[in-house]
Amino acid sequence: MQRYLILILIISYAHLLSAQVKITRNEEDTVLRNELGTPQSIVIPKDTIPIIIDDTIGSDVDTLLLDEEITNISQHIINVDYYKIVILLPFMLDKNKGYYSTNMDDKSKSSLYLYEGIRIALDSLSRMGLYADVSILDNTENANPIDSLFRTEVLQKAELVIGPVYNPSIRAALKHNKAIQLPIVSPLSPTPDLAADNPYFLQLNPSLETLQESLVKQIFIANTSNKIYIINSNDEDENSRKNVIKKIVTRYKEQYGWNVELIELDIQGDWSYLFDTINQNVMIVNSFKESFLTEVSKKIESIITKPKFAIYGMPNWRDVKSMNTLFKNQSIYAIVPYYINKGTNTYQVIVDKFKKTNNLKPNETIVKGFDMMMFLGNGMLKNGKNFWQNIDQTPYYGIASDIEVVKKINANGTINYLENKKTITIYFDENDKTWYKLY
Repeated sequence: MQRYLILILIISYAHLLSAQVKITRNEEDTVLRNELGTPQSIVIPKDTIPIIIDDTIGSDVDTLLLDEEITNISQHIINVDYYKIVILLPFMLDKNKGYYSTNMDDKSKSSLYLYEGIRIALDSLSRMGLYADVSILDNTENANPIDSLFRTEVLQKAELVIGPVYNPSIRAALKHNKAIQLPIVSPLSPTPDLAADNPYFLQLNPSLETLQESLVKQIFIANTSNKIYIINSNDEDENSRKNVIKKIVTRYKEQYGWNVELIELDIQGDWSYLFDTINQNVMIVNSFKESFLTEVSKKIESIITKPKFAIYGMPNWRDVKSMNTLFKNQSIYAIVPYYINKGTNTYQVIVDKFKKTNNLKPNETIVKGFDMMMFLGNGMLKNGKNFWQNIDQTPYYGIASDIEVVKKINANGTINYLENKKTITIYFDENDKTWYKLY
């Protein structure tokens, strides 16, 4: 029998199971819980039998169900309309057999953190009246296991699938989904054009092209210069992104009569008297590479006339550790898919819930998982079983992600796929060396 982990999470006010088999937590499992913050025991099976763990919200008792009990779970939900949700994430059990804590694969940790955010949201949604039968399936990062997983009853009867994460698995899942038409939400991938003619696919993370569109739009709105300088290394991906930006700028010029010139820079060129010394210049540094950012920063600092710049960078710039030493006395911006507002009451609730099982603060992945599930759950509460048909009518403003779904329409008027188009502009405060949300 194929080995995979199924965690059944039933959210209900009803008592779920009368006969419970307690799992005794061993020392290694305690370390895993403390380090990863997962609220339930994640057990690596020593044989090939799938296991199911019932984690009842608010309970410290984990329940191991036998295979023959799986089909009878719905009998324990009394007079409620609940949703069948599948969370399909790469817990990577095949790489973690017998290993816990610091030995766990980083991709497994990311999946567990994402699930923890989803679990906290489901707890909140249950108090709002949403009931869900949630199955968590493990898949590896390649596409092969998807074929067998999509033949399982639990997935074929699902009303919502969250995942997969990696592009090969997403493409394989969408291939199967042409026939069964399950709503599938990609939680993390920014890759554009993963789906074609699949109205049941939602790309929750704005694509790179959407982020680039938002970058150009931000410069257009600011309208501080009639010249935009753009630079990147000779990396193939960076050249490809530059071409996309050029197309977007051209489109804005044609649609809105934007009087702007896009000028490509060479890092080896002479920049001595190229820039405006009175007004602020606009520069797009189209690179994710910290080493290249350092080159550009040194090049700007070497200019004798000391021009001022509004520098627009890439989403990963907020993770660049040396940012406080780069682009001194310049205005630095980036367009990102999410930004955690730690000043909200909701964020504090998540922190408090998370601390109940460990001593760590929530990381970004946990908060993204929370926002994603709250957005989807709010749609279910508002529109019932027709939530997917109305998913573009339910904007959500979360503590990390603003979500506004747009239907990508084909030339013939049919829906190609769905994408979250909401992005966030952030700026770097040089004084306290912190990124803040502009709007």
